[in-house]
Amino acid sequence: DAYRDFYQYAWPILRKHSVPAVLFVPTGNIGPQRPYWWEVLTAAGRSDLQEIYKSLPPEERNGAADRMLADLPDDARRTLSAISCTWAMLREIAADGLIEIGAHTKYHSSLGALSAPQIEQEIDDSLVDLERELGWRPRLFAFPHGGPTDVSETAFELLAAHGVTAAFTTSSGSVDSQR
Repeated sequence: DAYRDFYQYAWPILRKHSVPAVLFVPTGNIGPQRPYWWEVLTAAGRSDLQEIYKSLPPEERNGAADRMLADLPDDARRTLSAISCTWAMLREIAADGLIEIGAHTKYHSSLGALSAPQIEQEIDDSLVDLERELGWRPRLFAFPHGGPTDVSETAFELLAAHGVTAAFTTSSGSVDSQR
């Protein structure tokens, strides 16, 4: 999810031991522009809403999280705004060559809960953001949340059309391109 601690702690250890990895990036949450919605819920003491929020359309979820964020103390807002990597950090990680950057939607949305146009926007925006900021389009994608209800046929078709060669979930097993 491109947390800043990957840059600060994990990446140096991976480099020291020459261990390659993939970092999946929800591009709408990079830098201070928009803290991760689930972190806002946690800071507000409302982790109980995560299952509901993950299924909301991005604009509705982001609006609700923004309102909740506005009610948090200044120090909590500052902490949340510094929780993710910046684009400069991601460019540095990518330039190193050991870590591959993959797409992870724009706003970490459950693609199984969205309409076809919303899925397309989440995927397209993510790929365009990464290409603009890193100079190349990623070939790997991870489904946010990763469960069986978080994927969709529409998403698989769009990813293939955009040249994504592999997509990951948290479910065991594999799915070939002939599904």
